[in-house]
Amino acid sequence: MKTHIAILLFLLPYAAQAQLSVPGMSNSAGTVVSSTLLTGREEPVFVFYDSIPLTLSLQATDSLCVAPATCSAPSTFTWQRLNVEKAGLNIIYKEYPASGISVLSAASLTEGGYQVTIQRADASLVDTLTTWIIVDTFRVDTVMYTNQCDGLRLQMSTTPPLYYNGDINAYPYIIYNFKDFLTPPHNTGESHFSGVQEVYWTSNKDIHNGVDKSDNTWQHGLSNNVYATIINNPPPLYAASYTVEVTDMFGKSSSYTTPYAVEAIAVYPQAKVEKEDDELPGTWKDAGTASKDEPLELEGEALFRLTFSHAESINADKYVWEGFANAAMRNSNKTVVWHTDTLTNLEGETRPRMPHKGHEVDGYVPGTYTVRLVASNAHCTNAATVTIAVKPSSLTTESIPNAFTPNGDNMNDRFEFVRGKEPVSMEYIRVYIYNRSGGLVYRYDGPADAWTGWDGRFMGTGNDVAEGVYFYIISGEGWDGVNYNTSEYKGSVHLFR
Repeated sequence: MKTHIAILLFLLPYAAQAQLSVPGMSNSAGTVVSSTLLTGREEPVFVFYDSIPLTLSLQATDSLCVAPATCSAPSTFTWQRLNVEKAGLNIIYKEYPASGISVLSAASLTEGGYQVTIQRADASLVDTLTTWIIVDTFRVDTVMYTNQCDGLRLQMSTTPPLYYNGDINAYPYIIYNFKDFLTPPHNTGESHFSGVQEVYWTSNKDIHNGVDKSDNTWQHGLSNNVYATIINNPPPLYAASYTVEVTDMFGKSSSYTTPYAVEAIAVYPQAKVEKEDDELPGTWKDAGTASKDEPLELEGEALFRLTFSHAESINADKYVWEGFANAAMRNSNKTVVWHTDTLTNLEGETRPRMPHKGHEVDGYVPGTYTVRLVASNAHCTNAATVTIAVKPSSLTTESIPNAFTPNGDNMNDRFEFVRGKEPVSMEYIRVYIYNRSGGLVYRYDGPADAWTGWDGRFMGTGNDVAEGVYFYIISGEGWDGVNYNTSEYKGSVHLFR
């Protein structure tokens, strides 16, 4: 496996004549890190990912004693390693190189803190240089999850572990447990070189599939808890695998992808509503869809024929439809209009019961109704709401033509309601047509939607009446049970042949 290296090399201000380096490595190869733990001045820190290279060595140079400079005698290089338990330094190597260069080989190097003291033979200068060797072993081991109806919580487990430092405005830190950094009087109980730079969560598919717009802030974790992220705005609607990518302060990245798809249990009800086409009875057109987050409001005159379908709901296997009238329409707080409990038919449609003459049926009396789809599974329940405002029945003169031509050309052959303006809110109508002498020439009394109009014949005998002006009186009864005064709908119609 390729070893990645992060290095920082400083020329210390108090030791201008001495340098500490790693042969063959450039200080531009990694993340900038510095320490002021031991001496109060900046010290070079060498960070390695996962392991120390076998070729690693530390090189100290006395610049005054290397060619072309000369010294009266070789300087003394004393290498020491920090011993935290004894709060001191252990000498591990000492030499007097005539070249002015001393090298501490890989065999003598482990993770920790090191000092090299350079003393000239004439005691004209003593330099002490300090450095640190860190092995960054951070990795994400696994991702666990807690699935609830209102959201999914994903939590990662790492080595070394994470902890929250108590400041909601700061990222949590990684504990590297490098005791060499915790030397008196700087021991604070925390590692000084630790920190998470970035946490990013992703899923392998659109967990909302366009049904809802996702709040993507969950992908970056929570501001005060780098352990976990919560997907709850909205919760996932489809199963997916999840990946977390973490980058620590030394630039090392680690990721983990769940080897399984995390189940989505949140219920997303969708109440699809269709309305009977006023111009084409028996056919239905889309009136909208209500979801748990977006209720649907409908308005129209009775008869308000609607169909409801739950087939587009997500993650539910049980559906209950309920309809209620508002309090102003009944003595009780809620009056059930209709109710159905569908356990297995995911494609089923439900219609409110139809009215019958002589019976007042909720849903066709003017007022406001609430229709609710309650969808559930073994874990969760949610509801979608449709509000229906039924306006009073009406019959207007705009729906009554002022001329017709019963000549058999299939154009305007009947005296009937103007297409698109039919009084669909009327349950029964009475149509009386008279000639100029006051004689009755046509009569209809029956369901409004069954009236096909007057074809210009006398009382259904097949005999055509003459061209001219005729007078009509139209009255009726709405689905709301209101009888309409005949004087409101009197007028004249011209018959042309």
